[in-house]
Amino acid sequence: MHFLLVVVFLCGHVATSFSNTFHSGQKVGLKYVRERETWLNCHPAVCGRGYCPKQFFHPGKSGCIGEIFHIYNENGGEIRSGDRIGLYYPHSGRWFGCPTANHCTKNPNCPGSPNSRTGFQSADKWDECWGEIFQVYADRRGVGEPIKEFDPIMLYYEREGNWVSLAGGNTDKRGCPGAPPPSDGKFEDCWGEVFVLTPIMF
Repeated sequence: MHFLLVVVFLCGHVATSFSNTFHSGQKVGLKYVRERETWLNCHPAVCGRGYCPKQFFHPGKSGCIGEIFHIYNENGGEIRSGDRIGLYYPHSGRWFGCPTANHCTKNPNCPGSPNSRTGFQSADKWDECWGEIFQVYADRRGVGEPIKEFDPIMLYYEREGNWVSLAGGNTDKRGCPGAPPPSDGKFEDCWGEVFVLTPIMF
């Protein structure tokens, strides 16, 4: 059901191929599947729902600073389902994280400025900065399979065994769909935890 909705949203808005994959360091947006014109947003403080740029990014929407991230994985190269990843928020030089019991925010300290390949300056940071580490899983992709443009995804917060969710308005952590990887049907059942990983072209 959600896959069909994604196709409808894309028609006429983005001229790109579904065969393209993501790579460490790439600029992305995370569109919230449940609401047509909603994105993960981290401006100005607590991360939550954002409404810029309405539908999908294009060169004329470069002012949507709150919805732009760089995605990094642990080893560089292609982003694959099951990878450990970090989301860097370039507007403020911080990282998306969920280190507290409440809402997810931008962490000002850990792990610092990203490097060009894997984001975190050293391998140790992938263990030290536990609040900023997630596992990404894509719908209809097996573990280790490259994630493609506009795949529906979920973000697993491995520190607490929860999933990033926008169901409550602000970004928090919830238990659905349980232990990773998500089983068949969970991308439909756990609608509050599903995003569309979207390339940003500007």
